[in-house]
Amino acid sequence: MKIKLSFLAAAAVALLSACSQGAAPGNPVNTGDPAGGDGALFEDFAPNLFVDNSITYGRWEQILGGLKPNVAIGDWEATANLENADSGGIKASAVTGKGWSAGTLAQLPDNAAAGSYIDFTDVAKVRFKVRSDNCSTAELKFKLVSLTADAIPESALSTFTVSAADSEGWKTVTIPTTSLSAVNRKIKVAFTFVLPCIEGRWAEYKDIAFLDGSDANVNVFEHVTF
Repeated sequence: MKIKLSFLAAAAVALLSACSQGAAPGNPVNTGDPAGGDGALFEDFAPNLFVDNSITYGRWEQILGGLKPNVAIGDWEATANLENADSGGIKASAVTGKGWSAGTLAQLPDNAAAGSYIDFTDVAKVRFKVRSDNCSTAELKFKLVSLTADAIPESALSTFTVSAADSEGWKTVTIPTTSLSAVNRKIKVAFTFVLPCIEGRWAEYKDIAFLDGSDANVNVFEHVTF
């Protein structure tokens, strides 16, 4: 069952003209953002977001209302708009007037029991597909957040392994996690996306997978309890 998502220092003059110069939000402590949506359940919402179609997810407001999915999905501090895409994935668009444009496609739900974490013990890589007609992989970024630190700091997708685009514009990104320490394998945010904070910029994501060394899906949610 899939769950519906309704949900800067001066690097360039164009960036500053589109975004406020406020500090970028940090990794969220309380991620509740009740804006938008009616909390209804949909069986086929974004059916291609994860390769493992048993993964369930919910928006912030659904989780605040008591929903108990594997992961939370949404923008961070109202800095991006997320919507279902025709591909079966999620399209994320930048919100202007902010110091940052970012969100998550796989985060430990706020209502999970104390001691819960997304378990990357057996994960050797994160793999997913991304496409955009106005953002390069040098502009799009990824971050992996453990319970205590940035396990993989905010990094351009171009610094990882990126395939050539297929006929529909999709590029496959592979992010290795084999060098993570044991403490950094207890994950809070398994997929952070960061967009250029410029009006009209967007990226579409699908086929997210948490894989072992043999490219098999890993169940990373055994330690997510309620």
